[in-house]
Amino acid sequence: FSLLTPGYYRITASADNAHSRCLLQTTAQTGLTISGGFSTDERDRNDFPTRNAVVHQFNSIMLHLNGGRSPAELKTISVIGTSNYVFRPRILDKRYGCGYEYYFDSMFCMVEGSYAMIVEGVDFNGNPFRRAASFQCTSGPPEPTTTPHPTTSPHMPTHCDNGGVLLIDGLKTSCICQDHWKGNMCQQPLCINGGTLIDGKCFCTTGFEGIHCEDVRCEPNSEHSFGVDRPTLVLVVRVREQMNDVMEQVQNAVDQISANLQFDANYFSRFHVVYFNDYANFKVATYSSIYEFDNDFFKATISNHDDGGCTDAVIGAVATGLTNLELSTNSMIYVVTDALADDAQSMTDMLMQWNSYFSATINFIYVEPTADSGCQTDLSDPGFRAFENVANSFGGLSIHVSDRSKVYDVFYNHLNSIVYKSQLMLTVDREECGNGLVKTVMIEGKNENLVLIANGKGFYPLVINPMGEQLDENTLITLVQQDYLTIWRVSDPIPGNYYIRMTVNPATSACSLRAYQARYQTPGPEQADAFWSIALDVNQDGKYYQPLAGWDNHPVFHVENLGENEDWDHAFAFLNMYTWRNGEEKEIYASNGLYRDGCQYKFYFPSFRCSPNEKLLYEFFLRNNYGFYIQRAGVMDCYNFIPTPVPPSECHNGGVMVNETCLCLAHFSGDKCQQVICEHGGTPGFMDQCICPTGWGGAFCSFAICDDPGMPPSYGYHVDMAFLVEVTKSGVDQIKQLVEYLPGVIRDISSQHPDWIDRLILIGYNSHDVIGMVDAPMGNPSKLLDALSQWADSNPTDDRCVVRVWEAIFQLLHNRQDGHNKRKLPRKSVINIFQSSIPDNQGDAIQALSTSEELLETKALTNVFQWLDPSSDTRWRCEGNQSDFQYIEQAARRGDGKMYTLANDVIKNVLKMVPTLFSSSIVYKWHNEDCA
Repeated sequence: FSLLTPGYYRITASADNAHSRCLLQTTAQTGLTISGGFSTDERDRNDFPTRNAVVHQFNSIMLHLNGGRSPAELKTISVIGTSNYVFRPRILDKRYGCGYEYYFDSMFCMVEGSYAMIVEGVDFNGNPFRRAASFQCTSGPPEPTTTPHPTTSPHMPTHCDNGGVLLIDGLKTSCICQDHWKGNMCQQPLCINGGTLIDGKCFCTTGFEGIHCEDVRCEPNSEHSFGVDRPTLVLVVRVREQMNDVMEQVQNAVDQISANLQFDANYFSRFHVVYFNDYANFKVATYSSIYEFDNDFFKATISNHDDGGCTDAVIGAVATGLTNLELSTNSMIYVVTDALADDAQSMTDMLMQWNSYFSATINFIYVEPTADSGCQTDLSDPGFRAFENVANSFGGLSIHVSDRSKVYDVFYNHLNSIVYKSQLMLTVDREECGNGLVKTVMIEGKNENLVLIANGKGFYPLVINPMGEQLDENTLITLVQQDYLTIWRVSDPIPGNYYIRMTVNPATSACSLRAYQARYQTPGPEQADAFWSIALDVNQDGKYYQPLAGWDNHPVFHVENLGENEDWDHAFAFLNMYTWRNGEEKEIYASNGLYRDGCQYKFYFPSFRCSPNEKLLYEFFLRNNYGFYIQRAGVMDCYNFIPTPVPPSECHNGGVMVNETCLCLAHFSGDKCQQVICEHGGTPGFMDQCICPTGWGGAFCSFAICDDPGMPPSYGYHVDMAFLVEVTKSGVDQIKQLVEYLPGVIRDISSQHPDWIDRLILIGYNSHDVIGMVDAPMGNPSKLLDALSQWADSNPTDDRCVVRVWEAIFQLLHNRQDGHNKRKLPRKSVINIFQSSIPDNQGDAIQALSTSEELLETKALTNVFQWLDPSSDTRWRCEGNQSDFQYIEQAARRGDGKMYTLANDVIKNVLKMVPTLFSSSIVYKWHNEDCA
């Protein structure tokens, strides 16, 4: 057959002897072919498939499309054979950096024998195509797909290199090689990821290294420093006479913590202090010992200045304090003030950008102003909200202390609990904490302390240890409780999972929780510390220090002090992210990570996209050699612009100073990289953010967007459910079944989800017309049930063969009233049609066709329950045939439903199916006009 147009062709075969064996093979001349095979070892990473599968093992299927010009791709795979679990089409996954980029994990064949895989895809022009390939499921080592190169050695091997196994068969010997080796004696490496074999050695392409080019190498490496030995304590304090007593408590707390840590005196010896008041920073100083700090800070406790009001440039003081300051990793910033913030948004943006590099924890301690100040404390004030916004962005808290004499207790217990080699393991910030929120904290080693720091009205945690025991006041020790702040400590927790159930009073209150794993005034081994960044590709190291709106952001992680004996090749890491959307905390990301040996940020995760100014709370997990998980947490902020990737300098927007000249990143220009370059006609606006023309979006107007967004998708919530019943002499038996069993069905529908069905509709029809409609709310179906009972007891005499079911559907779509307005049928509603006679297709075929199309547009799930007439040779009343039901059956099938022909006594069983339609999707669908 030549010159065939693209599309589906149906082949019907016949034979003289229906019982004889037959083989039908269809081939075509095509440039699109597939190649691939199977793997039983490292199934998601192996790029050397074998030709045949192995019996009684899980076999990954790996495929490559030859001659496929993008956007051509493979879609699904199914397997035909004796016994397997892939007989229905399964979606092919895609992997990167591999020669066989499509894979399915996995197929399991129970018996040996011949099989065939059916692969379907789409070509460049959007036409579907199918390819078939036969294979064997065998026992023993699988046969390689590629023929080994002929050995140059004329003799049989006496030994095998690189872990190969020598097989002796009589007088013959041969080597079975390990992965990625070949040759007579397994002496020749196989090169992957585009590597080239030259003189027995793999020469790798950029971005890969290793004997076989199997390791990802980031070029260039990140220049980030990961030292965690000595943090810097940064204090930003408002110095005035009214704060002298507060400053004295702060100094006493720092002195006491320094005394607690004398067993490791150098650890707590870096101090940086910003002294500010009345919209000015009058001193910024750095100290290298506790003695230098005490001598200078003492002056802040005896100030005689009484100027300054209820508000101040608090955020600006923090931002200015970070300018040209080289903070060490895990530094902590405490802001102590009796004034609320009164800064421009640009100052907050500058602080957020600069601290993106250091990721120092920022905590605000807002002290109640003195009684004679005339200042009114309002925690809903925008100034206090600004504290919360900055603190929550960097894993800190905004703490209000109403009793000025308690500043020492709050500051000392907060800092002392987390200052020594602590790790943040859990971050929770909720606008409504509710009751019953459960989170998990994983402790990976002994001799640690679990510290819980909560900020919330009436907050209390119920903590269950790995043994299933609830901690009491003797094991969950309260260190301080002041206003909304409470700090608890669990001493010597055993390794494993701790479950924290959070409660607040009232339930609508906001709350924040931080969980730390920390040392507590005792020396010990270094803890594993996790650092994160954002990359744009698999062989790119950490490049950006916040995710960017509209970009494909790949989270990458570096882990310090994990241990020298870790089995990195089999390290198991995963990452979860949460954010607050539509009044709820939602998990928006969950993925496993890949290990990259040649990068500083060794754990690489698939990309995600975020919305501008969205806060993403992450939890990073890594399993150690002992089987416990290392859990680390933090916060990412979704930026509209690129945060600086180097310590703050005179170069803006990620520019790097070289020979007193700023080298700018893409999309930025100017002597200090201060000017943004907008694409597609965009113009710089406030804070140099691009204002994009219609049809373009993203940080630099580089992404196409829809000018006129289409109808938002419906997920099947707040829809209606309709019951269309035939009120005739033959249909009344169906109605009686509904009267008996429908109340239970409605109850089960309600229990599925309260937001699924909003209204119930009952429509009765006969051979003449629609005889009635009842539209009732889901919570009060009594009118509907009453009408159904009346029709069941009405003893109808209508016995004609053709009924007006299409008119009933038309009335459902067009004539529902809501007062003076018409009520539309919501998309993805559920329609149940009960009939015993023949639809009126012939009487008004145009109405049947047009109503069917309208029904399809609503995406309604339609099921038709047709009475099976046992006295009819055709199974249908009045000797109806298949053509009589073609329109109604097609309407059901096109709407992902079905027409069921069944006896009245089994309707009760069919009704049980109706509640299960909630949140359901078709996983496999097949139709043939002749099932024989």
